[in-house]
Amino acid sequence: MTADAWVVEDPIPCPICGREACEDHLPPPPAAAAEPRAAGKEGPRVVAPKLRIYDDVALMNIPAPPCLIEDRIIAGTLVMLYGPPGKYKTFTNITTGLSVTTGIGWFGARVLQRGPVVACVAEGTGRYRYRVAAAKLDAGFSLEQSIKLFTVCDTFSLLDLGAVRAFVAEVRSLSPVLVSLDPLMRFMAGGDDKDSADVARVVEACGLIQQELNATVLLIHHTGWDESRERGSSVLRAAADTVLSQKEDDGVIVLTCEKQKDLDVFEPIRLTRLVVPVFDGSTCVLKLAPDRYDTDGDALTMKHREAFTVLKKFFPDGASHAAWKKALPADFPERTLYRAEQALTNTGYIRREGKRRPVFIPLPDNLTSGNGNLTRF
Repeated sequence: MTADAWVVEDPIPCPICGREACEDHLPPPPAAAAEPRAAGKEGPRVVAPKLRIYDDVALMNIPAPPCLIEDRIIAGTLVMLYGPPGKYKTFTNITTGLSVTTGIGWFGARVLQRGPVVACVAEGTGRYRYRVAAAKLDAGFSLEQSIKLFTVCDTFSLLDLGAVRAFVAEVRSLSPVLVSLDPLMRFMAGGDDKDSADVARVVEACGLIQQELNATVLLIHHTGWDESRERGSSVLRAAADTVLSQKEDDGVIVLTCEKQKDLDVFEPIRLTRLVVPVFDGSTCVLKLAPDRYDTDGDALTMKHREAFTVLKKFFPDGASHAAWKKALPADFPERTLYRAEQALTNTGYIRREGKRRPVFIPLPDNLTSGNGNLTRF
């Protein structure tokens, strides 16, 4: 090493006391510049929190959060709908989306915030279009009329915040007020719904969607072997603002509110399936299930209406009891069909021909003795 490498600087006198190298008054030496991170090594990222702090007076002036659906769902919250497989949760999801986009009441409750809906569907996409078509037709919309009910048929993982941000970027221009994911497990690739840490990450991802899109998030979930609760960790239930369960009770679909954070728990909603012909087949929509429908002094139930719709669609020239039963859903009770045959005959919606093996013929609308409402379904 050469002598030039040894450079001794003169001590700096303190401007206050005049001493050299004073440690009492001189400012501390500048901090050394941080070394750049090695490539491929991501250190901990510290984000300064943005805290909203109110004193007790200002707190009183915070407005109550608006409802998406009156007394049912608060806008911008996390909602979970769960139930056993095959209990028409997807149909409830579609009805919810259609109500929010169009403003049509949600099972008797008013929609207070209308807007586009994004439904992320990971199962049964082949039949999903039938169900959306049936919901639109039943609500009086043509299939060519857009109601801004958007469907995403690709999955992404809620456990990957990068993928979640990419999803948000894709749908932001649609300005959705409701985003649904059906079913949750298909959006947890690489995770386990029984792992509380994984579910906590799901909740974090849902919060990101809520915040970035200012939207309500609806998760469709399943039960496990214990059908009294949703499968997996209880972290999701704890984080959800609203928890709904959907089960079947003696042929009636029951939608039950099990938890509300900021609203009163509402009474169970009883629903029934109504067959709607669409494309080359038929599917169903969910309707409120009143006990009876009175028609000119006679009583027609929703099951009778369902049976009549199938008969009129598939057998305009008439059908035997066996053929009629075969065209109905597999779980349609045969004794209910016998009662429907009698009620529909008495009210003038069908004509019965023959005794031993009768044929049941739907009558044209202008020849029915009922109130005419039945034929719209």
